[in-house]
Amino acid sequence: VVITDEKKEAIETILGKAGDKCKQILKYVIYDNLNMKEVAKLMGFAGETVAKSTHYRCKQKLIELIGNNNTIINLFKE
Repeated sequence: VVITDEKKEAIETILGKAGDKCKQILKYVIYDNLNMKEVAKLMGFAGETVAKSTHYRCKQKLIELIGNNNTIINLFKE
């Protein structure tokens, strides 16, 4: 799958709107394929449960941001 510069920029913009903590945890899980135990350690969370709940909230926030942005939706439909 080829991701254009335009799509990369759109992904970065949406992740930026999600906030630094969410951006980092999503990158750890999606790009680095880390498990919640590793994420908790890297991010200084009290434990795996905190990492899981933070990850869930961040995913929900990302879904909301994407769902409210027709430009992003159309860009990725192409």
